[in-house]
Amino acid sequence: MEESESEEAEVFQRKLDETTKLLRELQDAQNERLSTKPPPNMICLLGPSYKEVHLAERVTNNLKELAQQVAPGDIVSTYRTA
Repeated sequence: MEESESEEAEVFQRKLDETTKLLRELQDAQNERLSTKPPPNMICLLGPSYKEVHLAERVTNNLKELAQQVAPGDIVSTYRTA
């Protein structure tokens, strides 16, 4: 039984690592887009690229998968003040 839990923890950690990598790639893509000087005839910012949208979807799916494997209290603090 311990081996199974260890394997599950490994898979979970790999998914976390993958999500971290995707978030960094997304940040780089957004920084690149937002730091590019737009042509003078463009007043508003360029929308997200296909790459950004694809990375964001992968991050969202990974986080959804990870969240389904843990209890809500593992994700959100239940501490309240009156």
